[in-house]
Amino acid sequence: MVGFEEKPDHPKSTPHNPNLALASMGIYIFSTEVLVRQLSEDAKRDTAHDFGQNIIPSMVDSGRVFAYNFKHGNRNSTVYWRDIGLLDAYWEANMDLVSETPEFDLHDPNWPIRTHAHPYPPSRLHIRPQNSSLLVVAQGCVIANARVECSVISAGVHIDSGAQITDSVLMEGVKVGANAQLHRVIADEGVVIPSGIQIGINREDDRRRFTVTDGGVIAISKGLPIE
Repeated sequence: MVGFEEKPDHPKSTPHNPNLALASMGIYIFSTEVLVRQLSEDAKRDTAHDFGQNIIPSMVDSGRVFAYNFKHGNRNSTVYWRDIGLLDAYWEANMDLVSETPEFDLHDPNWPIRTHAHPYPPSRLHIRPQNSSLLVVAQGCVIANARVECSVISAGVHIDSGAQITDSVLMEGVKVGANAQLHRVIADEGVVIPSGIQIGINREDDRRRFTVTDGGVIAISKGLPIE
């Protein structure tokens, strides 16, 4: 690398293609010694102490930094990457997983995803028959006679009878009470949703109780009292 700019208004093009600019995906690999030294030196300077603004540019100026093209060796098409720094973008990326033909396919044998395997038992699912959309359900979940559509259900989630969940992302260990209704919700780890509550149905009510994004996604943080 010969230069690095953090989110420039007018990115510099590559030497051989004036219509192409390389963008950082925010994935970095360091040797421990180099990273510790750079962080220690930056801590002494009057900077924003930001990786993109300060750390990486300083390393490019003073050391050897290499960039690699992100590509899938078994595909000719553009590979999948999303910036999920905003809640709306994070929600949209999760919804990509439950599309009919997901661009990012977790079951693609040519592009395996390495992750931690939770010591949970298999999931037990009793989903209402009118549910016709796709789901992603991790291990250790219990869904008891509930309607769950177009949602990502993380490990150890329990959903009680009569609950209705659509277009939502439930983190690990979330509990959803009987007859609760969730629509376009992101629920943090361990959140407990009371029985019979409605979230994502009444926008004014949601804004009074929760964080609601510009795109209408409701974020429920860990430890937040829900009434």
